[in-house]
Amino acid sequence: MNSSKDTYRSWFQPKNNFLELRLSGEIPEEPKKFLFFGPEKSNLMELITTIDRAREDRTIKGIFLRIDPLNAGWAKVQELREAIFSFRETGKKVLCYMEIGSDREYYLASSCDKIILAPSGYLEVNGLASEVTFIKGTLDKLGIEAELEHIGDYKTASDLLTRDEMSDAHREVANSIVDDLFSQLIRGIAKTRGLTEDEVRVLMDNGPYTASEALKAGLVDTLAFYDQLEEMAEKMLVEKPRKKEFQDYSEKKYYRYSWAIPPKIAVIFAEGSIFSGESGNNFLFGKIMGSETIASAIKKAREDRSVKAIVFRIDSPGGSGIASDEIWREIQRTKGKKPFVVSMSDVAGSGGYFIACPGDTIFAMPATYTGSIGVITGKFNLSGLYNKIGFSKEIIKRGEHSDFYNLSRGFSEEERKIVKRQIKEFYDDFVKKVSEGREMSFDSVHQVAQGRVWTGYQAKENGLVDEFGGLKLAIACAKNMAGIEPEKEIEIVTLPETRWSFDFGIMDLLSFSEKFDPLFKEMEKVKLLEDERILFLVPYQIEIE
Repeated sequence: MNSSKDTYRSWFQPKNNFLELRLSGEIPEEPKKFLFFGPEKSNLMELITTIDRAREDRTIKGIFLRIDPLNAGWAKVQELREAIFSFRETGKKVLCYMEIGSDREYYLASSCDKIILAPSGYLEVNGLASEVTFIKGTLDKLGIEAELEHIGDYKTASDLLTRDEMSDAHREVANSIVDDLFSQLIRGIAKTRGLTEDEVRVLMDNGPYTASEALKAGLVDTLAFYDQLEEMAEKMLVEKPRKKEFQDYSEKKYYRYSWAIPPKIAVIFAEGSIFSGESGNNFLFGKIMGSETIASAIKKAREDRSVKAIVFRIDSPGGSGIASDEIWREIQRTKGKKPFVVSMSDVAGSGGYFIACPGDTIFAMPATYTGSIGVITGKFNLSGLYNKIGFSKEIIKRGEHSDFYNLSRGFSEEERKIVKRQIKEFYDDFVKKVSEGREMSFDSVHQVAQGRVWTGYQAKENGLVDEFGGLKLAIACAKNMAGIEPEKEIEIVTLPETRWSFDFGIMDLLSFSEKFDPLFKEMEKVKLLEDERILFLVPYQIEIE
């Protein structure tokens, strides 16, 4: 006998189930399919959707959440915190287990009912630090000069290649971001752990902590091994708790009660540095957002009559100005035909914000890196390197500026004036498009632009963001804008279509690559400048630990 409308739920199902969820490393945005074999890892949307489904499932009483070191931004962590809070609102419990963790992992753990730390565990709960890498000295040794120009007082991407230390503007923004993120961290922990903000600040100043020190300080609730969780849950929460694999639970499919085809909402993932062409993965630089791939996905969603609204999920530091403009154009062709809601993940900076600003409604988390409305361009003068290695070139030209971007020499004063004039045109166009998309005056946008990066919290105050919230709220907003009743079932269609991946965790094995990540990010700028002249790129790789 089955009195439910789906295949798996019935009155005779085992009760007191606890989902067993382990979070570690990267939390991907997009679904992945692996050829032959590959690591099973839920993407963020799957994690949030499954936790939300478990919230309504009467057979699920709680979650055993194991948190290992994470390679995820603060905004993603905030989305997961919101999902856990929503789950707990029903009276269900979440027990968190950790062996080692930093502020990021502890911030997530603090959203749970109880925090259990391994007896030999370690907590690096000791505050935030921002590190910026400058490679001008390296270029000097090689005889390479970065001749870059930028528009915007805070557009400091070129500083990493042309300076040995932060400019005053760079330092101002870095301090502003760290201050705001630190305040968010302090407030979040204080609220969930029953402490004052001053008490949390003292705990931060006294860190890091061994397991016994963390217990004494009240940062964790008890010390135990992972195999003791079921026993602890039985003592504290329910009789005979049963573990249920999160992955197995998330993959269960249910019969539809109605034969009617539900309306669809398309979620388009726009992730990675923006290049012209097709999306893909780069061994050094990671995820690449190709303008052709994303524009095609937007067009497909627009032309599909069964798709009633579009959610555009952005996680990008920007990149090519031309590629960004191509994506912007496809969004403009879609606006007015279907609701177009933007959900910004960890970062939507420069070109990433350029493609966000036309959205009908923009959602961001308080920790989302936002803005960086500015432009950089230029080239690398390799004449010093050529002299060092005995390499020579002779150029025969027709036309005064036919070797304008030749790397064997620097810009002349006249050419530098041309560069400045041209990037001013692109900057004005950027600001104009933001002002139109956000319905703000040109001057108002210019005041918060100039290449400056904001947190999502600051961006909402400045008018660059409409609402706080993650992908779940963005989908709910799109559903409402499409006129779909709140209780009506919908089908989520993800675009671009998932491609087969050959990723067998190679980059996880090559852990040394993380040490050179800042250098790889600067090499990415070099690669972009080879093919593109105008860059909409976040001024620096923001690493806050």
